[in-house]
Amino acid sequence: MALNTVTKDPVATCRAKYGHVFCEKLEIRCYQKENIPVVKYSPGNLYELPEVIIICMKTELVVDLCSAKYGKEFCTKLKSTCAKMLHISIPADSSNALPEVVIKCISTEYPIAVCITKYGVDVCNKIEKRCYELQSIPFTERQPRTLRKVPLAVAICITTETILDKCISKYDREFCRKLERTCASLLGITLPNGVVRALPAIVVQCITKEHPMATCMAKYGSDFCRATEKRCHELQSIPFIKPPPGTLYELPIAIANCLRSENPMVTCTAKYGSDFCNKVRDRCQKLIGKSVTNNKMNVVYDLPQTITICIASEVTLYSCETKYGSTFCTKLQMTCASMLGIPLPLGGTRNLTPAVAKCIATEHPLATCVAKYGPEFCNKLQDRCYEIQNLRSIKRMPGALFELPQVITSCISSEVTMHSCISKYGRQFCGKLKTVCASMVGTFVSPGPIANLPANVVNCMASEDPIALCIAKYGNEFCQKFKQRCYDAENVFIIDPVPGKSYQLPEAVAACIKSEVVQHTCVSKYGLEFCRNMETACATILHVSARRASSSALSVKVVECISSGQCKSL
Repeated sequence: MALNTVTKDPVATCRAKYGHVFCEKLEIRCYQKENIPVVKYSPGNLYELPEVIIICMKTELVVDLCSAKYGKEFCTKLKSTCAKMLHISIPADSSNALPEVVIKCISTEYPIAVCITKYGVDVCNKIEKRCYELQSIPFTERQPRTLRKVPLAVAICITTETILDKCISKYDREFCRKLERTCASLLGITLPNGVVRALPAIVVQCITKEHPMATCMAKYGSDFCRATEKRCHELQSIPFIKPPPGTLYELPIAIANCLRSENPMVTCTAKYGSDFCNKVRDRCQKLIGKSVTNNKMNVVYDLPQTITICIASEVTLYSCETKYGSTFCTKLQMTCASMLGIPLPLGGTRNLTPAVAKCIATEHPLATCVAKYGPEFCNKLQDRCYEIQNLRSIKRMPGALFELPQVITSCISSEVTMHSCISKYGRQFCGKLKTVCASMVGTFVSPGPIANLPANVVNCMASEDPIALCIAKYGNEFCQKFKQRCYDAENVFIIDPVPGKSYQLPEAVAACIKSEVVQHTCVSKYGLEFCRNMETACATILHVSARRASSSALSVKVVECISSGQCKSL
């Protein structure tokens, strides 16, 4: 919002908005600065005031309001930026008598002037021209001593682009786009699909402040952060008050700090529950030989650093092992440590340094590739991705997590996913699966070299989404019947994927579809009787139930057993 300032009668306007005492002091200050005897002010008679006093009052008021909002240092820079932009020379000793056009530049918070003051002329001139192009509005060069009127859409675009450029310089483009969407979702604001270049002011404010809940959700997702927020409220004994829609609610400081701290006990409890996390904490205490009091707050916040590191390490490795198994996660841990030049800890605590923990938790694409396929294959793949993207490879610094450019991360993930798929199913089938996944998430994927698949397509292929696999094998019509049958059997309401967003089937439905597809494939190939015998044999040798609890679907281990054909000879 632009700063309020005077228009016609500066004294009357000032007194109406800011009070008699403040404005009288302002008026006297101007007379003293200009070394002019005070003329008694008569309301309604503007001409009793010397012109130089009118200009001084307007200047002082604008500068005072700007300083109150942004600080004196920023406003001094903004004044200088406005003057340079307008090709106006302002002597250092004439701050009390700014030209009208400079006053207007400051008071309206002229978008490009504010941008230049914050980020420099080169960056902001590029942003300004980009915004005119994006809004399909002809760009004209600025004229000396003239404050060109900026179309509203361009002004909003400049603010948006400036904020996003600042965010990207701190994080990366993908995270900042997530933060943009998360802020909008949190505020109940719908943004158009595609690249957004005119964000509402309240969304810009959310991004600028890095609102703790929005930032958490952009990193870890809504469900996890809502659970963490709830846990933080419980620990701090602060009641949760649901914010009104469309407002950027200010979290209590204690809750905001709790969310930002990413305390391992809080995040562990939010994800896995207090029983599991208390056991992890107790195990770490025994391993390290330290104990803490049983006070609820101390158990969470006042843990010794060694125990905190142990808990964070255990939770990171548990998350990995739940997804990939202990063998792969041990390899990933060793790979991350080797890439970072960090020795692995000795003993049973599995204490990870923050850099190694982050490498594992984020599934660093190069480290994950090396853990799966070895360094020779993955280093060649990385070089190829840099070559495809026409970028120069940056040498890793020992001890620091090697942050790959987003296009390289995407390229490596895409290539590894396709390589893994082709090794398992063959090139022709994986080409079909890629097309099916892209269609399911409403994303276009160009034919030819892979290079950069969208993240949601990579996730669909890497997770071997059961409905996507089914469609790639048997066609859409056949598999939609399976899908409907499984949703009905599991009593789950069907939610279709949203175009452009990641899509994940409910766990019970995914298990049911896998079961149906495996049974259909087996029966088509070997007949019903043979496959029933195989189910029984697999369940017997694995010591598990053939069917999932309260479900007609085969258990996960039996599905894997039948798929691998390990009981076929029994």
